[in-house]
Amino acid sequence: MQPFIFGQIVLLGFPHTDGSSISKRPALILSDTNDQDVILCRITSQFYRTEFDIGIKPSIANGLLVDSVIRVNKIATITKNSVLPSIGRIEQSEKSDVFNTFILLVQKENPTFSGRNLRPENVGNIQNILLLLLRNKVLQCYQAF
Repeated sequence: MQPFIFGQIVLLGFPHTDGSSISKRPALILSDTNDQDVILCRITSQFYRTEFDIGIKPSIANGLLVDSVIRVNKIATITKNSVLPSIGRIEQSEKSDVFNTFILLVQKENPTFSGRNLRPENVGNIQNILLLLLRNKVLQCYQAF
């Protein structure tokens, strides 16, 4: 299986509650964890207007059929077996919007990161930010002892 790349739009199979069938829903790849999992966030056609939502228009490149919203704060780790083939990718400007919104989310939820310069050129990618968060949490636990 080829690795997933930040910015790819994939479909996920969500089972109906009665178990009779599966609906396909789009999601945005945030990071391939280089194991059996992938980190992604939800894409929906339901319009939300929070600081963590990014509107996106359908295009041939992204494969979406209707106006949609990338919900950057709705993050999940999913096994790659649950991910259906990629339908497209977002544009570079949209990737920057997602990255900056993710940084905003990290800084808001983790005050120790609010003063840090978490910019793409400083941290590289979302996976590096997640590693920084993990390292910070481990240090907090260690200092608590």
